[in-house]
Amino acid sequence: MATRDVTLADLQSDAALSACPMIYQEKVEKLFELRITFFGDELVCGRLESQGHQASKTDFRTIDPANLAVREVPLEPAIRSSLQLFRKRAGLLHGSFDLAVDKDGNHIFFEINEQGQFLWLEEVNPDIRMLDRLVSFMEDPSDGFRWDGRERFAFSEWEAQESSCP
Repeated sequence: MATRDVTLADLQSDAALSACPMIYQEKVEKLFELRITFFGDELVCGRLESQGHQASKTDFRTIDPANLAVREVPLEPAIRSSLQLFRKRAGLLHGSFDLAVDKDGNHIFFEINEQGQFLWLEEVNPDIRMLDRLVSFMEDPSDGFRWDGRERFAFSEWEAQESSCP
């Protein structure tokens, strides 16, 4: 289910609201969004230019990922430390954080997904080596895991092999 704006018309009936549990939050005027995937201590930060399309201003998942500009960017050290602390206290080795950055440079936390989707980042931008990180992490699924940078598996090659199977 995608995130959407809630209007006053949506709030007319207390009975309807009580029958539909949801998570409500203040609307964030975003400059862009971040999908940060972690494999142990390895954090990969994808910057999603979600505000370039009217349809994805509220939720980037509402458009085809192929239409979304995505690039890997460094994560500010203070944000990196906070996210690492969060995932360690939550006892997680793998997952994805969703954040937004507003016009003042504030990072707004939306959620952490224990099984957040991430391979699509490499599908959209092959320079973001997600499959390599995943395979390496599966060989050493530890809290202190760091990817050694070796390129072994490209998502585009795997996809081509998969589609050629009978």
